[in-house]
Amino acid sequence: MEAKLLYETDRCLHCGSCLSVCPLVNAGVPGNPKKVGVYAARDMRKADYFTTTPFNCTFCLACVNACPVNLPTPEVVKRLRGRVKRPDSIEQLVENVKSSGNIFGMRNDERWIWSIELDFPLEEKIDTKAEVGYFVGCNSAFAPSLSGIPVANITLLERAKINYTLISGEKCCGIPLAMAGEESVLAEIAKSNVEEYKKRGVKVLVTSCPACLRAWREVYPRIVKVPFKVQHATQFIFSLIKRGKIKLARIDRKVTYQDPCELARGCGIIIEPRLLIKETGALLLEFKEKGLEAECCGGGGLLRATNPQTATRLALSKLQEAKLLGSEAIITACPACKQNLLKAGGDIPILDIGELLLTALPSNS
Repeated sequence: MEAKLLYETDRCLHCGSCLSVCPLVNAGVPGNPKKVGVYAARDMRKADYFTTTPFNCTFCLACVNACPVNLPTPEVVKRLRGRVKRPDSIEQLVENVKSSGNIFGMRNDERWIWSIELDFPLEEKIDTKAEVGYFVGCNSAFAPSLSGIPVANITLLERAKINYTLISGEKCCGIPLAMAGEESVLAEIAKSNVEEYKKRGVKVLVTSCPACLRAWREVYPRIVKVPFKVQHATQFIFSLIKRGKIKLARIDRKVTYQDPCELARGCGIIIEPRLLIKETGALLLEFKEKGLEAECCGGGGLLRATNPQTATRLALSKLQEAKLLGSEAIITACPACKQNLLKAGGDIPILDIGELLLTALPSNS
């Protein structure tokens, strides 16, 4: 793998295209894609010199999108992260996943704490046989500020009368481990997660987290066969609306959509979130950079764990732009985006797209 990545770096044209789109470079933070992704990769003996800079990366994929020869710079950065001494915050995250199966190190029986916000019991849906599975993900399951994401999506599944299941043995998707440069237990996690849903007869797995989606679609198939379709919640919910399973009322609101990097550039899902916003009747005010060119909010790549000041600075830029647009809320489709935008403060609401749809559900349908 390392030899292959080194070979890939030989194709670098030194054109600087990656530098012009890197959110960290534009924020004046050390660790540009050329220096970390190319030069350091060619001389791993100097890896210690790059102890901090490999972690100044959001894995936003903007460098890959801009690169004329498609260099896999994020993969090189992941490899480099595995060769240097990790910051204490990252080391703790890795140990948490290994010991408890989630990034927070919390007990697995606390995984359902968000469900107290539901107005119907969830117990009968846990570990049952069903054709649709819902993968909650660590952030949405354990972070109080993100509880509205699974609440909204499960409520939408209920409204559509979908037979679904959730898994008590759900483990972290493993992407945070890969981003930390630690993949020693990734195969074990992948096999366990796949087996849990396979046993329940799941044919379609739905997740609200783009990073989890990429784990299931790109990482897991290299380790174990995934015998069912995996979709982002925006794709699945949109299909339900088009089939008439969910009826929405019109809402009068001006909103701006923040394309999650993992969802847009990583998974190519750009249209469905906007179509969902259109279904609510809300007026979409677009950021100047959107879709494949969308600017990162700073919430990815474990940046908040190692450089929260920069993560906040990037998020503030998005908040300020939305305010100038006259937006009444920022809508996103990623727990990490929502969390980072919320932590930056500001007086504009930050909603997951499922939460926006929830506000458009008629009370009597």
